[in-house]
Formats: sequence, structure tokens, C-alpha cells
Amino acid sequence: MISSLLLCAVTLTAGSTEVVIERMAPACVRFAAEEMTNLLSKVFGCEVPIAHDFTSGRAAIVLGTNAWSVAAGLRPETLPRDGFEIRAEGSRVYIAGADDPKSHPHLLVKTGNYPRTELSTLFGVYEFLERYAGCRFYFPG
Repeated sequence: MISSLLLCAVTLTAGSTEVVIERMAPACVRFAAEEMTNLLSKVFGCEVPIAHDFTSGRAAIVLGTNAWSVAAGLRPETLPRDGFEIRAEGSRVYIAGADDPKSHPHLLVKTGNYPRTELSTLFGVYEFLERYAGCRFYFPG
């Protein structure tokens, strides 16, 4: 179990880290948040909650293209297909990519049918978990 992760100037600590998404985030970003919290909770050995706003005193992992990520300077629409950005700033980590708002990853995982749809924020989440949290993904599921 890891009790903290250091990413540039941001320290993510067990018990004081949350994943932040917009309340009306598209299904693909909500799925990315579930994956992040489920796996990061295992890494930390304690629950990492999903929030819709920032909690004072907590480090935040902000997912998706939203007002917060745009204000931080992320522009995923300028990236090639399936591209994403991961940026650390202050007490926040931003992960955003171009996502298809019609995509429903829960259905994709359940049926095994993976049409060509953009899930770039999800790819950014997996990259973050592999690179900074020591997770490895070998087989679906």
C-alpha cells in the first residue's frame, strides 16, 4: 500500500485526495472517475471520493474538459485523436482529453464491443495510474 504519491509539486496523500468532475460530466468522464477512484483507493488502502467541487485541504485530481481544466490551460481539442494532457498545478492534477459525449464505457466493457469512440480522458487516467501509482493493466477486466 502506498500512502502518498508525489507528482511534480503535487503530493497526493491517502485520506486527503479526491477526484473532481463536473456534476453533469459525460458518461465517459464519469467512468474515468470511477476507474480512478476504485484503483487509487486500492493503492492508498482507503477510499478516494468523487466530488463535484473542491474540498478545502484536499488535493484534487480533476478529470475531463471543463471550466477548471480550461482555466488551467489544458486544450485537449488541439491534440490528435486519443491524445490527453496530464498537468500538475498547485494542489491539483488535471487529466483531460477529447471525449465523445455519446460514448458509454460501461456498455463497452459489458458487451466487449469497442467501436471507434474517443475516450481520451480515460486513457489519461490509465496512464496516470501506470506512471505514478504503480498500477499495471495486462488484460481487460
